[in-house]
Amino acid sequence: MDTGNRISYILLLVGVFTVMSWNAIAQERPKVIQLSEMSIGDTIPAGLPMKAMINYSDSSAKFSDFRGKWLILDFWATHCQACINAMPEFYRLQQEFKDELNIVLVTNESPERVQGLLERSPVAKGTYFPFIVQDTILHQLFPHRFIPHEVWIDSEGVVRAITDGHTVTSQNIKGMLNGQITSLPEKKDHLDNAAIPDGSEDLILYKAQLSKIKDINSGSKHVRRDNLTGEVEYERLPKRFFVEGTGVINLLYTAYIGAVEDWISSNVNRKRIVFDIHDTSIYERFAKILIDENRVNPSPTAYPYLHWKNSKEYADDMRYDYDFQVPNGLPDSVFFKKVLEDLNRYFPIKGRIENRRTTAWVVHSKMSTIEKLVTKGGESRMILNHDSLGALNRPLRKFFAYCQGFVDTPPIVNETNFNKDMMVDIGLYLSDFPEYDARKGVIRNQPLDFKTFKRELNKYGMDVKEEEREVPILVIYDE
Repeated sequence: MDTGNRISYILLLVGVFTVMSWNAIAQERPKVIQLSEMSIGDTIPAGLPMKAMINYSDSSAKFSDFRGKWLILDFWATHCQACINAMPEFYRLQQEFKDELNIVLVTNESPERVQGLLERSPVAKGTYFPFIVQDTILHQLFPHRFIPHEVWIDSEGVVRAITDGHTVTSQNIKGMLNGQITSLPEKKDHLDNAAIPDGSEDLILYKAQLSKIKDINSGSKHVRRDNLTGEVEYERLPKRFFVEGTGVINLLYTAYIGAVEDWISSNVNRKRIVFDIHDTSIYERFAKILIDENRVNPSPTAYPYLHWKNSKEYADDMRYDYDFQVPNGLPDSVFFKKVLEDLNRYFPIKGRIENRRTTAWVVHSKMSTIEKLVTKGGESRMILNHDSLGALNRPLRKFFAYCQGFVDTPPIVNETNFNKDMMVDIGLYLSDFPEYDARKGVIRNQPLDFKTFKRELNKYGMDVKEEEREVPILVIYDE
């Protein structure tokens, strides 16, 4: 064979082997699964990967590993107390239907964070589920804003329902399994978040908008502060207040507490409210639950209630989206009083702020103990956990404002000798009292125990006493 033919032959062999190699690689290359939002009736691809799992026989899985049984995907997070509180019941349901159903918990959080929650939470102890952690795929397939978020998938991989957590009951599971129930109320989160500015808010001179809720699952509050005042966020002035899915009592209370305490709280404290409502029907509609039923959250726990047959009817009638905005930031005390004035235009119940003499928890101190409080510098943040509350490198006034958010706790009055703007480091451990209930989540969802509060303040050279003081109270009245 001459040299030219030999080179051609070698090149031909190289080409053949190259084609064969590329074919082999193409055959071994895994099939790419295109991700797009899935709906009821869609079939989940059998090869869909579940890349990071804990409490499972392997560190990863594919969706096909769960075929043959029904599957409920429970989207949750370690900060969601309602999700955690559901774990014991979900575990009981898993045991009841173990031959026909798997329940798998899904979060985008790290395995370390999940394991930490499972180890410390008395509510989660004794439960055992497979967890999908650090998830991105399932969150893309089933986008949502509010949790718990439940996806029901049948034994063939078909999405049969998307619901809230309350719908996961023994009766509903049994009905779906035996075909007696073919559909469940669908949870549809409104994915557009109007609280996130689009840039056009800087052009608005004044805005006040009240509307029916877009999303029954909503229930959030946002304060947008300007960028012109203050070096840090908490020093900046509010210019926009936006809430979703909130009742009238909550709206009035949030405006009041923002005006008098320089802080908005998610809890309604009945010891900061006086009701002056004379119309019986208005009283039953708005205030009865808080007063007669000894509840913190002014909405029913069971239906029918008055003329409302279910939670959707109640939410459609009694919960609102509200947006209030001014062109330039105003001090909290001025801004939230304007919010209260605006809300008073719309509803049959109104709110006004009055100074009234009442029992308060009054905090005292000695200047000689100031070194126990003064910050060491560093990161500036508030602390709020299931067992503790505090502040790092924040003003003392902000700490005491933060303490006002406890459930059914008298007003806390700061009469220490310290400068109220003094930057402090302080942490109070408050969960070791007999009535503590871990199911309530963060510590401010509990009543603040007086003896525990006193003990913790003593560590910083402060003391608290029950005394009479004149404090601003929210009076809710009708005309």
